[in-house]
Amino acid sequence: GGMAPAAGVAGLRLLRPMLGLDREAPRDFLRAAGIAWREDASNRSPRFRRNRVRREILPLIERRLNPSAVEALARTADLLREEDAWMDEAARRRLAGCRTGTGGRRLDADRLRRVPIPLRRRAWRLWLQAAGVPAGRIDAAAVARGDALLERRDGSAWMPLGGGLRLERRYAEIRLARMPAPGARRAPARVPLAAPGVTELPAFGCRARADWARGFPTAADAGAGCRLPAACALDRRRAAAATLFFRARKPGDRIAPLGLRGRRKLQDILVDARLPRAERDRLPILVCGREIVWVPGYRIARAWAVAGPDAPALRIRIERNGG
Repeated sequence: GGMAPAAGVAGLRLLRPMLGLDREAPRDFLRAAGIAWREDASNRSPRFRRNRVRREILPLIERRLNPSAVEALARTADLLREEDAWMDEAARRRLAGCRTGTGGRRLDADRLRRVPIPLRRRAWRLWLQAAGVPAGRIDAAAVARGDALLERRDGSAWMPLGGGLRLERRYAEIRLARMPAPGARRAPARVPLAAPGVTELPAFGCRARADWARGFPTAADAGAGCRLPAACALDRRRAAAATLFFRARKPGDRIAPLGLRGRRKLQDILVDARLPRAERDRLPILVCGREIVWVPGYRIARAWAVAGPDAPALRIRIERNGG
């Protein structure tokens, strides 16, 4: 479609009233009025592709193929601009139905996959633009990476966009995120729980508060790590005699969950909770020696259960920093 007669640029309304004029028309006007003018020397430089098209390709087409080629191209550009604007509006409407989260900053992958490919390509561009991705990064390769992410069947995955940005898919949601810094802090081997007191867990992005109390929380948790804050209560006598630590998950971790028989693999618990792989290492696990005592957002181990609603307990609440 070429340049538009009116367009928004950096928050301004840009008007090009001379866009439809033949390039000789303003010169003829100035000559007739006896007014001198200056021209940018770069307009004649063959280094620029636009000049080679203007000075070499178009005259050749006019001589060999169609004397009215320039007028035909201008008419075609007008039609394409109108169709382009119509398709952009259609893409915005479809994109609105795919937005999720606060301010529509995330996308529903299943809904977006059902959008026809021509509109989906535009929807990707509009969404990335609204998210603040530099225009130079919103190209065909970025759109292709987004579509490839839609087709991934694993629970979580990501695609690089360059410039320190990446697209992340977390099960049914897609979001824009920053690439982790090369020197990002890793979780320490273990952090002792202060009981009573506050335990800072900066490598996990969390803090935990422990207090002596009675009974246990009545609210059900939403699933391992899915929604913090989360809380639990442990048998006070056993907790007072134990040394409790927070640590990251390890291969082969299992828990004997309260209310269930046998033991469950921590990996299965996290997958069932649909916790993205990137966040699984950021979930602090409460342990005593080699035994998992609590998976935040899930259950405690049955051997640590409080005897009743009025029995002595150690209450622990964990929340994300800033929460």
